[in-house]
Amino acid sequence: MTKLQLTEAVMELVKTGYGITVLARWLAAPYLGSGRLVGIPLGKDGFRREWFAAIRKGVDWPVYLDHFIEHLGRYQP
Repeated sequence: MTKLQLTEAVMELVKTGYGITVLARWLAAPYLGSGRLVGIPLGKDGFRREWFAAIRKGVDWPVYLDHFIEHLGRYQP
């Protein structure tokens, strides 16, 4: 297993047959149009992950972050 930070590098390794990857659909979409790659859903309904927001205790942050965190709390996929 190799951890790569650059999506383009990951996709080049996949295209040349040196591996597979798991990506969000929106991230994989531009690479799937070429016909050289195939996207396969993980499971019947795909795969969802839960995101968290972390902040340092006792540190003030801009009000817009409060609004952003509140908005995320209301989101239901």
